This record gives sequence, structure tokens and C-alpha cells, in this order.
Amino acid sequence: MRKKPFTIHYSLFTLIALLFITACGYKPSSHLIRNVFSDSVYVEVVVDRVEPENAPYLKDEMNRLVYTRFKGHIVPKEQAESQIRIDYRGSTYTPLTYENGYVIRYRANIRVKFDMITKQGKLSKMIVSVFESDIEASSLNSSALRTEAIRRGLEKSLDEFLAYASAKGMLMESEQAYAMLKPHIKRPRTIHIVGTNGKGSTGRMIAYLAWRQGMEDGDGKFSVGHYTSPHISRFNERIWLNGEDISDEVLEAAHQKLLGILGKERSETLSYFEYTTLLAFVVFENCDLIVLEAGLGGEFDATNVCDKELSVITPIGIDHQDFLGESIEEIAATKIRSIQKKVLIAPQLYTEVLKVAEEIAADVEATLVLTHHREGIAMETDTVLIYNSLDDKDYEEVLRILKPKLKRVEIIKIDSQRATILEDIEKALMQVDIPFSYFEKTEADETYLVFGSFYVIEAFLKCMR
Repeated sequence: MRKKPFTIHYSLFTLIALLFITACGYKPSSHLIRNVFSDSVYVEVVVDRVEPENAPYLKDEMNRLVYTRFKGHIVPKEQAESQIRIDYRGSTYTPLTYENGYVIRYRANIRVKFDMITKQGKLSKMIVSVFESDIEASSLNSSALRTEAIRRGLEKSLDEFLAYASAKGMLMESEQAYAMLKPHIKRPRTIHIVGTNGKGSTGRMIAYLAWRQGMEDGDGKFSVGHYTSPHISRFNERIWLNGEDISDEVLEAAHQKLLGILGKERSETLSYFEYTTLLAFVVFENCDLIVLEAGLGGEFDATNVCDKELSVITPIGIDHQDFLGESIEEIAATKIRSIQKKVLIAPQLYTEVLKVAEEIAADVEATLVLTHHREGIAMETDTVLIYNSLDDKDYEEVLRILKPKLKRVEIIKIDSQRATILEDIEKALMQVDIPFSYFEKTEADETYLVFGSFYVIEAFLKCMR
């Protein structure tokens, strides 16, 4: 990361490289069983309380699933480092479609309770697996239908619980490491950002504006940090402090302090993202305010280990379904469960997200505010667009959509290796017949829209200093 070799024996580069190889961002699913349940686990299956007539089949089926998932980790109870109890709680079936008097499509709900004890602690969760399935239009034996539904439900429930336990286990690792670090650092006021789209630009805008306003109100003595991911060119981009990415020297000093507190062995149990998040806490310890951007999800994210004064929820969409959940409700829930006291939520494409947010806010007694103000963001005609784009974005389509509202475009130069070649933007503007020039300064009698990415926002704000 630095131009000259590190002189220390155990450098940040060495550790980050090791963590990246072993756990890039989050621990890989291939190590899920080992990470959550150590090397030995005892599994108890309870199935005869609700449907004793199906108990022999259910036990055989669950034992098969357990063996498949845990393989060589199964040991007798007295030898186990971890224990898990799987309790089948019954099933219900709802006919959805009929043909000639026969059910040809149905919905099944399979309820399974999981209780886990590991060296990290206890965890319980009730999982209801819901799925729909087609069947042939015939007098299908109801017991055969039930058997197949239960088999599929048990398999889905077990996989869902393992994913949940893995995520919870990762947060436990972060929480334990943060607990070791916490007595050695100060905790600034914290804004936590979760969502699917716009986290980076929202976080940078908040951080930059808070810093500039704080500097004006505090006689130049207000400090703000912004933690984001991923980085594009240099690792340092993840940790922004008072208008700039941190230097190699600041990063290395933070690493040495963190390593001294956690120790080499403990540090290497953390994932790449977990260790980087703790590095940010060290760098930010003297800040007045920090903005933390969740990496993936929210509830189990490594950034969700500290208290926060404000949570910001950007638009939530379908993403990382293998980790966060299959439906928009599940994805929204695991992101929004990170909230605490006060919450700002952006307008949402999916109405289900707002419903989930309202329910969770009520559960934790948080104040939820919808930030949308249609009149406040309405775009006038004859607007001057200050614009640039990253090369992987469809800037031609953006310009076509915005054209009816634009008076002209002023291209602003941004500092990113991903930036679109300026000549290409010029060609696109000429093709859609929008007048353009290069941004120099704002005029008092013009209405401006600054748009593109957080690089555009950052470049614009720097020009406005």
C-alpha cells in the first residue's frame, strides 16, 4: 500500500492480505458450519410432539439432512463443543388452485424451532418455511403430499437457520472484538446508513456538509469521519477524515494500535470487513461525528456494533438474496433491524419496505421520519445540470431522460479511475442536442442539479469551499 516497504514486523498490508484471502468481506459459506459450530456439534431432533404418526419418517429425513449439512462434525453430546436442537412444530397446507375438483397448486407452511448453544453464546429462532408447488390433477394421496412438503420445508428451514446463525456468529465476533477495543477509544456521535442504493453518495454528502457546517460553527475545530466500502483504487478510500482519504501513516498507526489491543491471534479470526471497520473506529476516535456505511445488510453487519444517534435508510431493493433473504420483506427486515433511536427513511420503490420499517420502529420504540418532500425536490425546467459519470453507468440514457428539464450541462471533472472519458460524455450530449460547457463556478440566478455519483458531489463541494 505504501511506496516503500513497511519497517514493522507485522504490517497492515500483511494482515489485510491474509484476511482478504481467507475472508473477503464476509466469511465464505463453505466454512459456515466450522465458523458457527466449531469443529464438533451434537444435534438433537424432536419431531413427535405434533405429528407422532409421522415421527419415524420425519426423524429419518431430518437425520439425513443433518448428516448432509454437518458431515464429519457430528459427535456424541459429551464430546460436542456446540449443540443444536431442532424441534418440528407442525405444518399447514392451503389449496390455491383447483382443476376438475382436484387441487393442482397449494401453499405449505412448515414450522421449525431451532435452539443453539455454542462457545459464543445461545441463539433461538422459529422459522416458518413457506413455498408453493404444483401437483398433478388427480386423487394424490394426501400423506404423500404432506411427506414431500415436510421434506422440502425441513431442508429449507435448516439452510435458513444455518445462514442466520452464521450471520449472527459473525456479529458476535465483531461485538467481542469491539468490546475489547471500546475501553481504549472515544466513541463519537454516530450516523449509521443502511440500504441498497445511494449509501455511498448519501454518506459522503452528510459527512461533508456536517464537517463544513461544524467548521464554520466551531471555529475550525469540528472533525467528521466517513467509513464506506468498497474501495476503487486504494484501500485508504474506505476511511475519509475531514475532507480527505486518510494517509498511509495514519492508517498504519491505527493498525498498530488495534493490533496491540486485540493481538495477532484475535485479529486473524476477524474477516476483512470486520477488521477494517475496527480500524475505522480507531482512526475516528477523536471525531465529533462519524458516518458509518453498512457493508451488507445491517442487522448482522460489522458496523452495527456501536450505538448510533441516527439511522438513515436509503432505497432498499432486491440484493444479496443468498445472504439477506429471498423476499423484499426479508431483505428490508435484516437491514432495518439495525435501527435504534431516530430514523430517517428515503422514499421506497417497494411499499413493503415502509411497512416493515414501521413495524420494526414500533418494536424498538424508534422515531421514524419519511424524508420525501415532493415539492422540495421538484426539478424545474431550465435547470443547469452539473454532471459526470462512472464508466459502468448508462450516462446516455440519463441525459435523454433529463433533457426536457435541462437548460444546459456543465461537466465537472472527478478524480476516479472509473470516470467516463470526457470526450464520450461530450459526444453523448451532442447526440441528444444538449448545450454543454465545463463547470467553473455557480451563478446566483441559475438553478442547479448536481448529479452523477458521490465523486461528483465531492468534486462540487470542494469547488464551493
